[in-house]
Amino acid sequence: MRFVIVGAGIAGISAARAIRETTGEKMGKTEIHIFTEEPYPLYYRPKLIDFLAGEATLESLLVYTPDWYRQQGINLHLGTKVTEVDLASGNVISADGENVPFDSLLLATGARPFVPPIPGLDLKPPIFVLRTAEDAKALRKAAEEASSVLVLGGGLLGIEAARSLSKLGLSVHVLEQSAHLLKKQLDEKGAEILRAKLESMGLNFLLGKKCEGIEVRPGKRVEVTLEGGEKHAFDMVLVASGVRSRVELASALGCKVERGVVVDDNLATTVSG
Repeated sequence: MRFVIVGAGIAGISAARAIRETTGEKMGKTEIHIFTEEPYPLYYRPKLIDFLAGEATLESLLVYTPDWYRQQGINLHLGTKVTEVDLASGNVISADGENVPFDSLLLATGARPFVPPIPGLDLKPPIFVLRTAEDAKALRKAAEEASSVLVLGGGLLGIEAARSLSKLGLSVHVLEQSAHLLKKQLDEKGAEILRAKLESMGLNFLLGKKCEGIEVRPGKRVEVTLEGGEKHAFDMVLVASGVRSRVELASALGCKVERGVVVDDNLATTVSG
């Protein structure tokens, strides 16, 4: 029996562990292959904030050592993107042309950063997102040569990232379209207490304001235009506007997709395989 898992996040690795715990005594007869676009095995994603602030190494974020995967008989395909699934032949096909057959396929592709439709917002330096270890590395490297940053989004990720960037010595502004921070988690009074605390730590806030345009000026300076024509300039912009499910592969397979992949009580999609 050969299992192929696309995605090496917590869902994919937890599934691999469950499979191996069920078939441990038959390790030689059960193969597990895990594909991930990332060059690193599973790491604690919430702790990327600590890495960004210079308070942790990437190695310290790893959940399991490379030896653990070998001991579990898990074939980990790092830095390998699955671009196609041939259900007729039962093969996954990677971007570099590798074909791996499967008896059972699990899609655990996770989420990607949501990029709001703001004119001029193009995800290339000096504009960044923070979702993966590679994102954090790029952001941290860029921060070494910057003095100011705008964080687009006053949610949990935006606030935590803003605090980390502030620890690196940058002047940080957080732009939030809502009238107060963490609108889904806090009432107005609680948000005011949080804002005062964060301002005492050196963060700045632009609340109740909508971004209407972004332009990268000569010298990589980013000019941000707010509703009403108000303009600000920063060395960097971090987009922290939430995430969306990665459903492209599932959709291409013909699986029913809504806000995510539609599954039944057994996590089976509408397509068998």
